[in-house]
Amino acid sequence: MIHSSQSPMSRFRQARENLIALLDQQATFLRHDLEARQYVIPCLRRQIPQYIDIVVTIATTISNQSRNSPYALLRCNLYGNTMSPTYMYNPCHSVYVTRFKKERAELRDQLRINAQALRACPQVDEEGLVASRWVSEALRGLVPSVYSLRDAAVDMDVKTRGNPFVLAKPYAFYSYDVPPRCVDIVGCLLHWADMLVNRDGRRTDSIVVEEIEYLLARMEF
Repeated sequence: MIHSSQSPMSRFRQARENLIALLDQQATFLRHDLEARQYVIPCLRRQIPQYIDIVVTIATTISNQSRNSPYALLRCNLYGNTMSPTYMYNPCHSVYVTRFKKERAELRDQLRINAQALRACPQVDEEGLVASRWVSEALRGLVPSVYSLRDAAVDMDVKTRGNPFVLAKPYAFYSYDVPPRCVDIVGCLLHWADMLVNRDGRRTDSIVVEEIEYLLARMEF
């Protein structure tokens, strides 16, 4: 526990030790049981932001008010006036966010294009059937794009923890929640592609269009 009567340096060391202890505890759980992720991730989501906020706040106080402390002088020489915050957010890491946004935008655009193509050429004549076959192949071709989006999300989450875009979501959202959602999207793409060519005499284009539009509306990442 951190006491207000302690010096800023003591409070900083205590806050840092508390953060390290939390991470070590959760890492121990994972080492013994990988299935513990379902418990560890929610715990970290609740507690990590609070612990980091305490560390950053005290570190900033030390930097501003305890400049003559040998410890503070050493850290300032190494990291500048802002100590811990430099670990939290590095503008140079925005390249990972840019990559993720680009992959996501391209996938959404391609899904919209395919939905529009099905709307423009319904399965009522030969032209519509040709369009359905074309869209079927296009949907299958989007599978690598979904996996690329998944990889971009994981890289962004791991390498840019302090970026405001990443912090807007719960802890580990892009590395824990997004990958299984991408797997679900792949399953949908393959299912829709199969529906368009193996339709057993039924019109399936309108069903696929509605499901694509529903996916676009519910893609919350």
